[in-house]
Amino acid sequence: MPHCVDQLFSFVRLTVQRIKFFWFPAVDMWPRGASLRSLKSGIFTLTGFAAFLGLGGLFLVRNEHRWLLASALIGPSLLYFLTHVDMRYRYRVWGLTILLSFNLICMVLSVILSNLLNNPPATDLR
Repeated sequence: MPHCVDQLFSFVRLTVQRIKFFWFPAVDMWPRGASLRSLKSGIFTLTGFAAFLGLGGLFLVRNEHRWLLASALIGPSLLYFLTHVDMRYRYRVWGLTILLSFNLICMVLSVILSNLLNNPPATDLR
């Protein structure tokens, strides 16, 4: 029985590591000879973080499409959390990642501008 528990902890640790590599990749995810590895890693990490914040913002304002967007963002990645991660697998959700990242920027700018102009923020960003 202790062997099963050890294997379970290894499985969970490896799965969490794959999730991190998929959404917040390190420079090592690209081949050594690849150009601009640090820039690619930074862009993928930043957009992954911003996409989840943007998705959280949609849940905060109770956007009617929040569950659909969450499943479209997370669903395609679930298989790779259990098998292996390669950065080309993230290309499937790249467009949605960018869309959610820019939605986050728009939401933040809306709040900032509404505070500057003393108007109530436009929280209904459907």
